[in-house]
Amino acid sequence: MEAPNMESPALPPKTNRPLWQKIIAALGANQRFFWTTFWLLIAFVILLLPLFYANLVGKIFLAPAFLWAFAFLMVGIVTGFIFGVPTIITSGPSAADTQQQAMKDNKKAEKIVQANTNLTQISDWLTKVIVGAGLVELSKIPGFIESVSKKMAKGMMVPGVVNNEAFAAVFSGAIIVLFLSYGFVCGYLVMRIVLTEIFSD
Repeated sequence: MEAPNMESPALPPKTNRPLWQKIIAALGANQRFFWTTFWLLIAFVILLLPLFYANLVGKIFLAPAFLWAFAFLMVGIVTGFIFGVPTIITSGPSAADTQQQAMKDNKKAEKIVQANTNLTQISDWLTKVIVGAGLVELSKIPGFIESVSKKMAKGMMVPGVVNNEAFAAVFSGAIIVLFLSYGFVCGYLVMRIVLTEIFSD
């Protein structure tokens, strides 16, 4: 009597896994993502503390401060995504070469499905535009931040407090720089660490 076959069933190919399995595999592949997420969350909490403190001492309203902070956070995340989009490199034959070979062999040409590189092309174009425009207008950036900060301060500051307008303006400028930079780092790291591995599948 032969012993029953106790071998585990074969796992589905890596390329045929559902998206949620790819995400879980990417998150649990190593500890790099865990520690990166941990420190990013710590930094996020630290960034939020000044908002609560300024509200507790009666300097600013919390709701508009949160709205502005998350608005610049999302702008930074989207910019980080754009800068972190991976480049798709194909090692196989091109569509033209495959079609010529099929015509030479007098065989029916097969449908060729290639990865869509529109996002990569848009990312390259926007990256060059952002970097180029930033370098050209570099001297005007501080003045632009100051102008936006003063407009933000009008909606955040608590009226009737001495020297509150100047405080709100400085606080608004800090929100712009800190949350924009933090969002950029988050977007770039998520794209490079997690989504790049998912796209490679």
